[in-house]
Amino acid sequence: MVFVLKLRKMVGFILVLLLFVIVTPRIIYRSNVRVESAPRSRFTPSDLQISILSNADFAGYASEGDGSEGSPWVISDYVGSNGMGEIINIEGTTDYFIIEDCVLDGINKQFESIFLLDVQNGEIRNCTTKNNKHCIFVSNGCSNIYIHDNIVFASEESGIRINQSEYITVANNTVYNHEYNGIWFRDSPHTYAYKNTVYDCETGIWAFDCGTNSACEIINNTVYGCDNAIYLNATTHAVVQGNYVFDETLASPNLTGLYLLNGASNNTITNNTIFQSEYHGLLIDSTSHNNTIKHNCFVSNNNGLGKQALDNGTDNIVDYNFWDDWISPDEDPADGIVDDPYILDGSGMPYPPSDPHPVTSSPTEVPFHYLVTPEVIYPNGGELINASATIHWRESLDTLGHSVNYSVYYSPNNGADWYEVVTNTTETSCNWDTAALMKGGGYLVKVIAKCSEGLQEEDVSDGNFTLQ
Repeated sequence: MVFVLKLRKMVGFILVLLLFVIVTPRIIYRSNVRVESAPRSRFTPSDLQISILSNADFAGYASEGDGSEGSPWVISDYVGSNGMGEIINIEGTTDYFIIEDCVLDGINKQFESIFLLDVQNGEIRNCTTKNNKHCIFVSNGCSNIYIHDNIVFASEESGIRINQSEYITVANNTVYNHEYNGIWFRDSPHTYAYKNTVYDCETGIWAFDCGTNSACEIINNTVYGCDNAIYLNATTHAVVQGNYVFDETLASPNLTGLYLLNGASNNTITNNTIFQSEYHGLLIDSTSHNNTIKHNCFVSNNNGLGKQALDNGTDNIVDYNFWDDWISPDEDPADGIVDDPYILDGSGMPYPPSDPHPVTSSPTEVPFHYLVTPEVIYPNGGELINASATIHWRESLDTLGHSVNYSVYYSPNNGADWYEVVTNTTETSCNWDTAALMKGGGYLVKVIAKCSEGLQEEDVSDGNFTLQ
């Protein structure tokens, strides 16, 4: 009887142990490799990586599909870490496939989370990749690849790299904190970057050596916190359109907005908003020619260091752009175009490089609140003023369309004290009766613009002037 009871207890223990093994997630640790099985996939935890070297290999890893266009192979819900090599490696395939909902960690930034070589007809979506050399690397002969809605961060080099491939679309990804490039197209014509958010990289989006007829498109992206936000290098006939090159919080500006160099020619750059770059919002080197730069909005770039754009190239068409430091006068005629051209920095030809038709309001939607500085026009330093003067200043512009009032002050002692001339006027000039004031030098004028929501900017005469 005692033996039977012991036998029953032993059988019960074995059943409980088997049940525990069945329901517990299977995790295998090998060196610095951690692979956790995913419930929908056919691969087992013994796979240190997904390696597909032919169309026939898809069946061993996909949860559904047959590789046709209407029923692609689906590799999903894979959670894996690998510091010893690529986590998902696909080479030489033509079947249609989808990689989705995976979380991939390269651990030590030596390899790629997803590496495609000579692959056609793929889609990568809703994945999170991190800690790689390149998080997603599409290389050498790939085509018809769609990479979208992924979170890609913390690589040693690039977030998404496309190399010697074509017809690759990169869209709606969040790409950040990469040592070098967020999104990098190299020698890859017909590559497209749409609606990505890229920040905190050395270069945000870089089209490099994409050829003399690249047909690349960089459209509706947001880029901030980068040394170079958008970079065209040895790339021609690309379209850069509708991008927001700034940080809406204003906390992490780019160093340079749009940079064209090494024969970046015949590109079309339109309807972009470039705000608060520490240096130039647009920079064109001496080897880059025949680019068209129209209908863009440049605000507060290169403050205090010169103009907002620099052109050292030849026959670049810079026209009908908005420059927040050049929005008046518009009197001859009053047609929304500033009467005088906006002269750019640089030695470009024809010289001086300029925007001959700068516009008085932004051609793009500006989704941040900014008040253009009301620059003092007269007196601005060095003038001799008798009994009265008319103070003039440039109109301020509120990017959200709020009403703006101006207050004007003068200082008789180089800014130590300020006294009111007029307050809360909507005009851009006012009469100043100086007859009763002490004669002499050291006078300055200050204009403060304030919008109806309380945002304000001010400007002071560049130098002092004299009452006589």
